[in-house]
Order: sequence, then C-alpha cells, then structure tokens
Amino acid sequence: AAGAVALATVLAERTLGIPYEFSPTLPLAGLLVGGIGVAIAGLLGTRRAVSSPPLATIRGLS
Repeated sequence: AAGAVALATVLAERTLGIPYEFSPTLPLAGLLVGGIGVAIAGLLGTRRAVSSPPLATIRGLS
C-alpha cells in the first residue's frame, strides 16, 4: 500500500501537476475493501466443499 501511495504522489505532482495531499483513510479503506473482497471470494470458492460431507469431499479428490 505504501508503494501505491508513493507512486500516486509522484504521478499526481510531477506528471499531472496536481498538488497531492496524503489521506490516511484512503489506504485503510483500500485494505478494508480488499479484505472483504478476499473473504467473499474465499467463501464463494469453497462453498461446495464446505457444504458437502467431509468423506464425499475426500472421495471427490481422487
């Protein structure tokens, strides 16, 4: 996240000529939204394996 903020600072100030002001809430919001996205993707991806009985899941692997 720190690298993305540094890159955004350089692009905003040098390339676009926009003064950059650091906002600590933006990286934190990105972490929160990213974490929620990963959790949802994990739940959707493992839904079938979690909802079936353990023995059926193990037999389905072979």
